[in-house]
Amino acid sequence: MTNKQINAAIAEACGWTCVSAVHSSGTAPNADYIGNEFIPNYCNSLEAMHQAEKCLSEKHMREYIFELHNITDGDMNAQGDFWDRAKLYYPVVCATARQRAEAFLRALKLWEEEE
Repeated sequence: MTNKQINAAIAEACGWTCVSAVHSSGTAPNADYIGNEFIPNYCNSLEAMHQAEKCLSEKHMREYIFELHNITDGDMNAQGDFWDRAKLYYPVVCATARQRAEAFLRALKLWEEEE
């Protein structure tokens, strides 16, 4: 998926309406008017992804964390002392906005593979 497609899909999942991937615009949730404004740049903004993560249900948050581990190659079986176990968390904590965006859409089963 392109960044514009990803941003549009996440915006819709977070309640935006009239979303256009081409124009990167839509109507924000709970907006006082029907009009276009730029949707957040989820692929490049950790702050935007933080807001998107708040939209996930507990069930989807579990899937999101699982997907983020897969994308970042986190060691889900890390054992041992603190530093060995840190291998489990470090890649996830340091995940980029783009990695988080992909994991978000995969958790919601909205990710589309490129052909």
